[in-house]
Amino acid sequence: MIDSEAEQRRTDRAIKAMIARFDVAGHLVRRGPAGDFMVFRMGVRQYCRDFEALQAHARECEVTE
Repeated sequence: MIDSEAEQRRTDRAIKAMIARFDVAGHLVRRGPAGDFMVFRMGVRQYCRDFEALQAHARECEVTE
């Protein structure tokens, strides 16, 4: 149980860091209730079904470090 809680905290931190990188690049990211994300920029939106898809979109937008 403790390992899964620690893993969840790491995942939450990674998601928050990714959202912050999008924010710095001028994107707005909204978290959905099902673990999905919507990324908005200049009237265009991109649906990401999970964190892995959000990371892939970040690479496409050159938002990653």
